[in-house]
Amino acid sequence: MTTGLEQVLERSRELVRADRHPENLALLREALDEHPGEPEIALRAAVAYYGEDEDEAERLARRAVALSPEDPAVLMRAASLMLDLGRVDDALDWSRQARDRADPEFPLVFDLAHLVGKIALAREEPEVAERLLRLAFDHQPESFGHGRYLAMLLDSQGRREEALEVVDEALVHSSDDPDLEALGIGLRLILFGPDTLPPGTTFTQTAD
Repeated sequence: MTTGLEQVLERSRELVRADRHPENLALLREALDEHPGEPEIALRAAVAYYGEDEDEAERLARRAVALSPEDPAVLMRAASLMLDLGRVDDALDWSRQARDRADPEFPLVFDLAHLVGKIALAREEPEVAERLLRLAFDHQPESFGHGRYLAMLLDSQGRREEALEVVDEALVHSSDDPDLEALGIGLRLILFGPDTLPPGTTFTQTAD
């Protein structure tokens, strides 16, 4: 049986950090019944359902927004999930609402810029995407994913030297991102050949 709201949220965070996702989902399922009016429970449950039941993930994201339509943090996080679900128009709409409702001291402003940059990528607006992704990275290079998405965009445009510069700078701040590290290895391999890779580096070659 779940307990108070704060205890549920803390336990959910612990389970996510420990990669105990089935237990987290079970906890949040019960919490949805005990705390039906809490947007944070609905939103965390929506994220927990992602990859398990995408219709339920979307339903709960919409529930979270309905419960807290003026909260820019809820709107932003729900928009991020909708982007992951491929609901690009909803993601754009909620991210715009988050921007409109955020005050000048909103602590997630650069995370919001990064999200809108990712949405622009999904909408095939590379110039807008680069401007926003670079803004987020320049101000918060330590944030998970900020450097990786900017580098991926630059790489997709054939700007591999610039992409590698971004990766190298991002790894100074976020060395625990294996996808970022793999991107850097791939870029270095293409640009300079295997002899420049650190000793012990492994990579997979695919057929042309």
